[in-house]
Amino acid sequence: MHPSVSVETKEPEQQSIQAPPPPPVIAEEKELPKAHRDLAREAVRKSLVLLKNGENADAPLLPLPKNAGRILVAGTHASNLGYQCGGWTITWQGVNGNNYTAGTTILSEISAAVDPSTEITYSENPEAAFVKANNFSYAIVVIGELPYAETNGDNLNLTITEPGPSVINNVCGTTKCVVVVISGRPLD
Repeated sequence: MHPSVSVETKEPEQQSIQAPPPPPVIAEEKELPKAHRDLAREAVRKSLVLLKNGENADAPLLPLPKNAGRILVAGTHASNLGYQCGGWTITWQGVNGNNYTAGTTILSEISAAVDPSTEITYSENPEAAFVKANNFSYAIVVIGELPYAETNGDNLNLTITEPGPSVINNVCGTTKCVVVVISGRPLD
C-alpha cells in the first residue's frame, strides 16, 4: 500500500447483526504461469471501454498525472477484490471482500502507480462537503454492480444502484474525476 494512504471512516447508522456466510472453499493458491497472466491482462485491455475523456477533445482528462498533491479514490469497488472479480470467478455468485482470493485491488494499483509524494485518500462513500474541504487534485470513483450470475443477475432496471450515483454526484460535482464502472452489461 502507498505510504500516505488515509482512509475516511463513518459510523454506520444502524446495522443488523447477521452471521457471516461461510468462506468459499478455495483451491490452493498458486502463482499462475506467465502466459496465463499475460492472457488475462490482454482480455482486460480488450474489454475496457472509454466513454468520454474530459469535457471536450481539446482538453482530455486522461492520462492522469502521477505526481499530484492529493488524490481521492472513492466507491464500493475501489478496494473490494470480490466485487472487482464478479460472479463466476471466486464463487458462482461472487463474494464481497478481499479475503477469498489473491489479487490486486484498483486502490492498491493506484497507490503503486503514483509518485510516492502523492497523498491518497480512500473513502467508499464520501460526503460532498468532505470532498470540497480537502481540495483534491482529482478523484477516481470506482463503482459497479454487485457480483451476480445467471438468474440472480436478471434485472429489468439496468441502472447503477446506490450508493454509486450518490458517490458520483458527491465527488464529481466538486472535483475533476474519472469514473470507472465495473459491469458485465450496459448500465444507465
